[in-house]
Amino acid sequence: MTGGPDVARAATWATLCSGLLIAAQVAGKATRDALFLSSFDITSLPGVLIVTSVASIVAVLIASRASTRWGPRQLFVGTSVLATTLHGVSWALVSMSHDRAAALLVYAQTSVLGAIGISAFWSRVNETFDPRSARSLFSRIAGGGTLGGLVGGLLAERVAAYLPIASMLPMLALLSMGCAVCSLRIRIEGVQPARPGPAASDAADRDSASNTSATGTSALKTLASVSYLRDLALLVVVGTVAATLLDYVFKAQASASFARGPELLRAFAVFYAIAGLLTFLAQLSLSRWVLERGGIAVAVSTLPGVVAAGGIAALALPGLASAAIARGAETVLRSSLFRSGYELFYTPIPPDEKRGTKPIIDVGFDRAGDVLGGALAQGLLVVAPVLAGRLMLFLAAVLGLVGVLVARRLARGYVHALERGLMTRALELDLDEAADHTTKSTLLRTLGGMTLERTSLPGALAAARRSGAAAGAQTGGAPRPSTIPPPGVNDLTTTRFAALRGGDAAAVTSALAEVRPTDTLLVAQVIALLAWDDVAPAAGEALRRFGARITGQLVDALVDAKSDFAVRRRVPRVLGTIEDRRATDGLVSGLADRRFEVRFQCARALALRPKGELDIPRETVLEAVERELKVGKRVWASQRLLDGFDDVGPSPFVDEVLRDRASRSLEHVFTLLALVLPEQPLRVAFRGLHTDDRALRGTALEYLDSVLPDRIRELLLPLVEIEVPRAAPRPAERVVEDLLVSKESIDRRLFELKDQPAPRPEPSPAAEADES
Repeated sequence: MTGGPDVARAATWATLCSGLLIAAQVAGKATRDALFLSSFDITSLPGVLIVTSVASIVAVLIASRASTRWGPRQLFVGTSVLATTLHGVSWALVSMSHDRAAALLVYAQTSVLGAIGISAFWSRVNETFDPRSARSLFSRIAGGGTLGGLVGGLLAERVAAYLPIASMLPMLALLSMGCAVCSLRIRIEGVQPARPGPAASDAADRDSASNTSATGTSALKTLASVSYLRDLALLVVVGTVAATLLDYVFKAQASASFARGPELLRAFAVFYAIAGLLTFLAQLSLSRWVLERGGIAVAVSTLPGVVAAGGIAALALPGLASAAIARGAETVLRSSLFRSGYELFYTPIPPDEKRGTKPIIDVGFDRAGDVLGGALAQGLLVVAPVLAGRLMLFLAAVLGLVGVLVARRLARGYVHALERGLMTRALELDLDEAADHTTKSTLLRTLGGMTLERTSLPGALAAARRSGAAAGAQTGGAPRPSTIPPPGVNDLTTTRFAALRGGDAAAVTSALAEVRPTDTLLVAQVIALLAWDDVAPAAGEALRRFGARITGQLVDALVDAKSDFAVRRRVPRVLGTIEDRRATDGLVSGLADRRFEVRFQCARALALRPKGELDIPRETVLEAVERELKVGKRVWASQRLLDGFDDVGPSPFVDEVLRDRASRSLEHVFTLLALVLPEQPLRVAFRGLHTDDRALRGTALEYLDSVLPDRIRELLLPLVEIEVPRAAPRPAERVVEDLLVSKESIDRRLFELKDQPAPRPEPSPAAEADES
């Protein structure tokens, strides 16, 4: 299971709460339907449905504002306690022979509070678990709900066999109170609930009326401006209208086939119990498999697809059996495959937006679908009472096909929502623009104590350089290339050539500053000077002044395995500044070099070029990524750069904070991926992998899960998931304890880690051979 014991404990309580919630929901629906149809005619159903749906829309606006201000935890507990109270009131009404009033109250309560409670519960779960954990845990939590649905249906059936319908009401009250108690236990130590956004915080300082207006308007504006949320709302409306039409046809057939009272309750209880059993089996055997193999699109598309098929089948074979199968299939898939996939659509949405909009979508638009479905049913009963049932089935089938199309579009928008979810947290992790200590220390609060393999290699520079000259050793071992000035050159060129071959670094640097773009005869000598650490920056600047006219010579120096390694690893920094297709091609060819640092520098040079000028085949880049990921774990952990952090040029992913913690292998892979994927989300994801912020790390992993090809994902994710924090020698339990105690201890530990040298990994034989 993703996460530690706290995550497992929270998931267990969430699963239990889900079971109690859906048990109360299923048993409540059976009781609601039996009470209503025992007190009213079936033709009254559409009108009551419309009224309760409108009431639900009003209630969900209130719930949305409450969720924004106080959070889904308080909203869920509040609705559970209110449901407990109302069940007691309904029981009292029945005992006083006010059956019709009790039936209407139970119908309204189940329709209004039931949907709000489910939405608040899943919002609570969404904010507790990160997106990566959510994918592995949501099927389990939803499975608890489906098992609860089975138990709720069986409970209603057994009660109906021996007791009056009203005997279910106190049992429903107990189930609702159990939901409230379990919800309070769903928490992960050290993970604080997301704080309300600025709009909600400002509104909390005002009076209640102002707060209600502000938060409600904000949620509706967000819903109107974000197309992803609008598509979610459309999916809910289309699915609910279709379900309402199927539901009416089924209940009309059941009402005509069974006597009122306990017999009708038993019929509905058996129906919901069988649906609960099939839902449990589907959740147990299919949900996770479908999510992992087919993805969210397939999981969510199953519901509208089966609705379309069920509507067509019921049209072809009219009767109670076909109506029950169509309605039952819709119920089963809605609570299993659809629910598991649908809730994942919300995981990348920032909590500020989710808290306000999720209740509106889940309940408000669901009830809007009920209103539309009830109005359609009522209209058909008035206009064409004889054909009303068949027309409802036809419309349900059409809406099912529309739902499939909407689900497919939503799946495509899921990746963009993940990017957006990462970007909303980018400010917390983006340290590049923080110039002062106070700002950096504040931003560092979100960075955890993960220390990856250290990438520095003290003393390796001198051993790696292969200079052929003996002169100049007293000044740091200046290289003395065998190149001699060609005959017939003028005195100025000869003078500069001689100066460039001198052993004094200051004099050579001065001579490099005098090199002009027309001194092409000096190019070979200047390239050779890239191997001399003290003058390499000046040599690079001199080469850049030549521009595209020396591209061929630079590419030759890069790809020639016999060239000095120090030259080969520094040439890419020059090529990266030359606007020439040959330079790009040369850098791409360097991605296949046998030396890691050459590949690293070629990728970085390509990443720093304008994206519009690259035109590198996607498959070429992915093949390079695949090669890097197949080197093996020991080589992966041992790959380092001979040049220091300040000498290798700017990195799009690593700054001073991560310089001694980020794996160079991981940085190189992300640099390559940035050539074919959006850089900014990758940049934030890279930082997220180096933090103990559970939500951000999970979102980063989920983003990579969604955008990487299968073969790359299978190789990369195991490498980034096994990287663990490295700290000063002390018990790991103490480190974890410090991280969880308080923010102050986290900040203190971070600064300790920043100042302490990270352990140097043991190099692998392959890595040692590469560096020799």
